[in-house]
Amino acid sequence: RYNYDINNLEKSGLFEVVNKQGKIRSLKYPNLDITFMTVHASKGLGYDNVIIINCINAKFGFPSKIQDDPVLKHVIIEDTSYDYAEERRLFYVAMTRTKNRVYCVAPNKYPSEFLVEIYKDYEKIVKHGEWVEGTNRVDYRNRCPICGYPMQFKYKPAFGLRLFICTNDPEVCGFMTNEIKAGKMQIMKCDKCQDGYMIVKPSEKGYFLGCTNYKPDGTGCNNVISEDKYYELASLTPDKAVRAKAPIRSQERKTAERDMTIVPEKGLKYEIRKYNLKNNKDLSDFYTVSKIIISCVNHVSQKKYLGKKKITDILFGIVPENMKNMNVRDIPEFKALFLCNRYLVGILLNTLIKSKYLLLTREKYPVLHPTIEGKDFLENYDNTKITKLYKEFCNNQKESNNKKDSNVSTKQLAINKEANKTNLVAKEGSSKKEIEENNARSIKETNSRKKSILTIISEKIKKL
Repeated sequence: RYNYDINNLEKSGLFEVVNKQGKIRSLKYPNLDITFMTVHASKGLGYDNVIIINCINAKFGFPSKIQDDPVLKHVIIEDTSYDYAEERRLFYVAMTRTKNRVYCVAPNKYPSEFLVEIYKDYEKIVKHGEWVEGTNRVDYRNRCPICGYPMQFKYKPAFGLRLFICTNDPEVCGFMTNEIKAGKMQIMKCDKCQDGYMIVKPSEKGYFLGCTNYKPDGTGCNNVISEDKYYELASLTPDKAVRAKAPIRSQERKTAERDMTIVPEKGLKYEIRKYNLKNNKDLSDFYTVSKIIISCVNHVSQKKYLGKKKITDILFGIVPENMKNMNVRDIPEFKALFLCNRYLVGILLNTLIKSKYLLLTREKYPVLHPTIEGKDFLENYDNTKITKLYKEFCNNQKESNNKKDSNVSTKQLAINKEANKTNLVAKEGSSKKEIEENNARSIKETNSRKKSILTIISEKIKKL
């Protein structure tokens, strides 16, 4: 249904993105030809089998419960004959792209309303697993306390605030507020300063309306309307905003969230010593360090996914700040590479990612995930794979060294340029001094010549 669903597939550690055109690869079944695309992009196309993912009854599920902009009501005629009519047509498009079968992936709790309806209406539908029915409509939308229409949350430049705005026609209901918990209290024009707005502000007793031009030093507008006075002026009954409650999490899920203990394999231990990663003849140390890195990612990923830096910190005996409530010190990989070169370990970690033994997600803050190939690398010793990995490691090391050298050379060039500039300035300064000295000498010489000529003339005059 959404473009970002491909990131969730990649985060699972079961798939990897091959290219930007939507080609993905299953790590368990690598020979399958799988293409990811949205339902809109699949119109007019056909495939052997279709898998519809993210069939959940939620705001960003299928059907999507995101509210359209109110302006579209004046342009598009809304079909109210069925619930989610447009989303139903989209779901039909997704199902009819197949030549053989359609597989829909849904959670046990809050499955898609479409799937619940199809399963009840058609006998030949095969359902694997059980789901919780009876909650066909889970509405997370904030509703207008005046007319009951859904509220839209967006930024209004005129107020300089993000506001909850009623999606009903402005002629019918123009309710808007900056705090949905304040019930029917909405923004209004200030009657004292004329250019300010009375917005909802919290207090110890509840909520009140205060002017946007208020200043603590008393120079601004101090206009205030209490909650009781507002309801009296607006002739309204004080009701709370109609807001859907979020689903209550089960006790099992709460205890699972609290339990952050990592369970390593019994009897697994790594010796803390200096491993030689540059030994060409014997690759035992190289293989051991590779195993330690992959195993560390596998253990940590039981409870949390971390980035490259934090995984490296654990390998060198440093506990990350967001892992202090976990038993990181108990895993066998903790401080196992303390005596190794961190630079070489970082290159090996990047090599494992390039070789698909680990997965680095494409996000703003990328994190590492274990892969099927990485688990197979741990369980089965394959000499050809290790030698191939070592060659890639050496190539990556050369590339990083070349980058370092190029950075050093560019820095040296910059230093040399600055030195040449200073030398040129010094030369210019010295040349100026020399010119001045020469000028002074020439002036002295001319003056001395003038003096000598004058003395000769005076002597001749005296003789005469």
